[in-house]
Amino acid sequence: MTQQRYSTNEFDYSPTERNIYGSSRLGRNSHKVDMLYSTPYNAVTYVAGEKFYELSNHLGNVLTVISDIKYPVEDNGYVDYFEAHS
Repeated sequence: MTQQRYSTNEFDYSPTERNIYGSSRLGRNSHKVDMLYSTPYNAVTYVAGEKFYELSNHLGNVLTVISDIKYPVEDNGYVDYFEAHS
């Protein structure tokens, strides 16, 4: 289900969040896209922090939600690996 924001003066055809699916629901995308005045060729832009992924157990219960922002972990001035923070 997408959520949309409505104004009293004019309609806003921009969904505020969309679901991300794989074999089941994986999370949500909060990137705002204008559905009414979009051009046929729409360049996809990536903005960190607008996607949230749900980690669930075998029963389908969501245990935690993480974002798509990667935080580098440094050791002696070099990046060893990245961590995801919720």
